[in-house]
Amino acid sequence: MTHSYRYNATKAQMNRGGMSAEYFNALPCNVSTYSVTNETHTFSTHLTSGTVLNTVTLDGEVNIIGRTVDWTLPNTDIISGSQIVTSGSLVCTPSIDYSINYASGTITRLTTGNILYGGTIAVDYQWNRPCIDPSTGSPNRTCPQCGGNGYTWGSGTTIIGLPHIPKFDSPFMKLGYFQTGDMMFTVPEEYQISISYDGDDPLLIRDKLIVNGEEWRVMSSPSSIQLNNEVLAKQLHCRRKKTALN
Repeated sequence: MTHSYRYNATKAQMNRGGMSAEYFNALPCNVSTYSVTNETHTFSTHLTSGTVLNTVTLDGEVNIIGRTVDWTLPNTDIISGSQIVTSGSLVCTPSIDYSINYASGTITRLTTGNILYGGTIAVDYQWNRPCIDPSTGSPNRTCPQCGGNGYTWGSGTTIIGLPHIPKFDSPFMKLGYFQTGDMMFTVPEEYQISISYDGDDPLLIRDKLIVNGEEWRVMSSPSSIQLNNEVLAKQLHCRRKKTALN
């Protein structure tokens, strides 16, 4: 695409006096992964009928902030191949010492294998559970992937722009949504930044910008700076992410 001299001059000014930043699009957190370690089970030697029981069921219980979560809840599955089964010092081999049904969470001792009759096994494994509760639409506050945000971020895109924090009496303040300390980050129009919305609400943008190691939340869609009908640059309205110190 061919740009005008005016646009190229504007871009050159931003490149000379601007700062490098990383722009991150928000991605919904669809799955939480939980880990269970050293879950112990003993194969019963017999039932009341006298039949040997060679199958045990993983309960998937892991303590999270004082409560118990069970992998057998709807829409969960043990991650295929994540299990490590041991019997004493022996690391058991699937299809030789045991078989596993990932959907039901059952492990069956194979009589031709090395797990003893009535033996005990310890199992490490992982299971998935959707982060977003389908009944409420709320993210899981204990999600180990997103920390309860309900979203994560993709790989960053490097951009160069001019950061500017308007004064208190700036016209931006009259917009109402602008706060003291918010930043306008001006970038060349050609970056074509794509905003990620949370649903259809334009005020629920979850993208972030990292400038000089500091994290900013993108607050709205880019506004255009143009002369006549030519778009010269775009401005990102950003708000510094609060930390425990501020």
